[in-house]
Amino acid sequence: MVFFTTPELLEIGGLPFVTPFEKPTRMEALRYYRRVADTFDLAIAFGEEVAGVRREPDGQRLSFVLDVKTRGGGTRAAARGGRTRHRYYDHPNLIGVPGEDLPHVSHYYSEPHPYYRRPVVVVGGKNSAAEAVLDLHRAGARVTLVHRGRPWAIRSSTG
Repeated sequence: MVFFTTPELLEIGGLPFVTPFEKPTRMEALRYYRRVADTFDLAIAFGEEVAGVRREPDGQRLSFVLDVKTRGGGTRAAARGGRTRHRYYDHPNLIGVPGEDLPHVSHYYSEPHPYYRRPVVVVGGKNSAAEAVLDLHRAGARVTLVHRGRPWAIRSSTG
């Protein structure tokens, strides 16, 4: 995966995001985020899911409180202030459709070569789906992209 933004726009807390490329890669971003976590000694809770966000008055300012589902199935409030948690690459977004759990369905994409001259359906409409579709197409797969939401407007660069 390659980000569609510059490293400067991804910087956190004034910590420089250095990359030899114009656009940072997934591996560079993960390395950078680990460095941010270590530099600022951030407390990170893995395997927890944000169930909701509430705004609460906190003296003179507003504060955000996250309701978090813990690994054990319970809930707790966390992260008063401006801290947030993000989903990361090892957790696919399941969409709850019949057949999603069949053996030939994968929720991860690694390389296009096994799909040469084969029909492939990619579900999603964000960066990683678009990159997978392009990668598969260039490697000779017959790709169909499916996404929910408004139809895309495809514009030619020539007019």
